[in-house]
Amino acid sequence: MIQSEMSIVSNTSPLIALSAIKRLDLLYGIFPSVIIPQGVQKEILSDGNPWNAATAIRDAISKKATWVEIVSAPQHPLLASLSQRLGIGESEAIVLALRQNMVVLLDDKAARKAGNQLGLSVIGTLAILARSKKNGVIPQVEPLLHEMHDAGIYLADSLVTEFLRNMGET
Repeated sequence: MIQSEMSIVSNTSPLIALSAIKRLDLLYGIFPSVIIPQGVQKEILSDGNPWNAATAIRDAISKKATWVEIVSAPQHPLLASLSQRLGIGESEAIVLALRQNMVVLLDDKAARKAGNQLGLSVIGTLAILARSKKNGVIPQVEPLLHEMHDAGIYLADSLVTEFLRNMGET
């Protein structure tokens, strides 16, 4: 499902989650180019957001890290429709992934559902952790999940339990 050596379009929450645990390297280790729509960039850089742990992704954007590419979302009728039920970052990420025929990184359940309904290949933060473990980059996912939790990143208990079971860590 996840192939390396290709780009991915990302929404805000996975970038915040990986930034919170200082492991953005897991993302760009799999996807050397991470496409961020301008709506996502605005969400990340907004002063009003309570994402204190987002300094790593903010730094990567401001320093123009080679693995980050900020892109304008294409004008598409679907953007307005999606924006009525999803955030602007999620909507732009979905439209951009559709237009570029790329994998999209989304954690929000409604956004994932919308992406899947449109035929996109949708993955989430947990897929990045799973691939990193499979590739031997990290020995276990559980400590990183605890770090995310401690940083205020919410994941449903049932999702975490199932994920850890699937990773052979229960």
